Amino acid sequence: MTNMQAFAGKGKDVVAHAVAAAEPSPRELDAWCRLSEGAWPVELGAAWLRAEWARITRQSYVTVYTADECAQAAASWLLLEGTEKRRGYGVFDLLLDSHIDEAMRDAMLTSDEDAQRYAALRERAGALSSMRTATITTTSSYFPGVVWDNTLDGVMASRAARGTIESVLAHAREQGASFAAVVNVPEEPPFDTLRHALEALEFVRVTSAPDSSLKIPAGGIDAYLQNIRRSFRQAVRKEMRVFAAAVDRVAVYGADRLLEPDLLELLDARYSKYGHATTPASIADRLSRVASIDGLRVLVVERAGKVAGFAALVPDVTHRRLIPRLSACSINDVYIYFNLIFYELIRLGAEWGFTEIALGSTAYRAKLLRGAHLRPRATFLRPLDDGCAQQLDEALAFRNEVEETRLRAIAEIAAP
Repeated sequence: MTNMQAFAGKGKDVVAHAVAAAEPSPRELDAWCRLSEGAWPVELGAAWLRAEWARITRQSYVTVYTADECAQAAASWLLLEGTEKRRGYGVFDLLLDSHIDEAMRDAMLTSDEDAQRYAALRERAGALSSMRTATITTTSSYFPGVVWDNTLDGVMASRAARGTIESVLAHAREQGASFAAVVNVPEEPPFDTLRHALEALEFVRVTSAPDSSLKIPAGGIDAYLQNIRRSFRQAVRKEMRVFAAAVDRVAVYGADRLLEPDLLELLDARYSKYGHATTPASIADRLSRVASIDGLRVLVVERAGKVAGFAALVPDVTHRRLIPRLSACSINDVYIYFNLIFYELIRLGAEWGFTEIALGSTAYRAKLLRGAHLRPRATFLRPLDDGCAQQLDEALAFRNEVEETRLRAIAEIAAP
């Protein structure tokens, strides 16, 4: 079996699909690297693609769309059976399982009636969990797995984005997929090109959990304290003061620090605390993958001579963003987490010339109170056959209701 299978499209357009493999082929990786240079965030770069490749499933693919012998767009996607150990990307998970308990709490949909309605819907839609889904995504990020040549004009960019999606759909059908999904599509440019392509291809939009970020003022922590709401400044000062008195040292290391046993043990303890059935070997693989990303730094907190917390930081130099990639801390009685992910990163980010911290989804209350902003995201879904239409429609409507209600509720937290 060769590393690539080529399928001719209309005219001079050619689409290449990767065969499921342990890593992307040099040809695919080269195309992705060239396409993702420039304006795209670091999460859509080649280093991130390599680090995440086949972590969810070996059925991982790159589809490259070529016109006039030049790669113009590419999509990274997964073919999911519903039996994977790592969940969250199939159609059932995206609509009815992915952190929906937290979403319902945020939306204040916590009555017995709400719980019963959700349980009944899960039961009716249970068949969705075993149906194959082709999901276009960049795993462990809040961006879709699509890039295109950002020097193309609007018409050509739209053609390239649509052509890539159409090619993924064709390959997905050949592989027996019942659904296609494109997750974490931002509401702002340049992703409007992708959104319009998905709408033209009759994908249905469903609101998903928003991303979040925190601005780093040039004046560092002092300027940050002036920017957050006055009623919360005292709480932040207390968290910083208690942390500073309790820890021995805060230090920044290179990527190799991420591979040392004490950090694995700390991350293992975190996963165990939250009920994640993850083996030490799997955690070691995850840490090794993250350590391979260019420019990675590791922020480590020491207390009583031992590691008390760490955060692996991926720098997006082009956009001056810091992305906490993996983190863990011991019992948070001295506010280790808040200092690791907020206050110490504000200090370091200002010192390094960064202007934003990427904070991801979940725990919105804690983030918004500390000055974070929401970045809307949507999932786009399309059935590839006629099965389970009613269950899909019900699940789509339910997720939209929960997420829209949540957005209205948490927006009040950020209000002055």
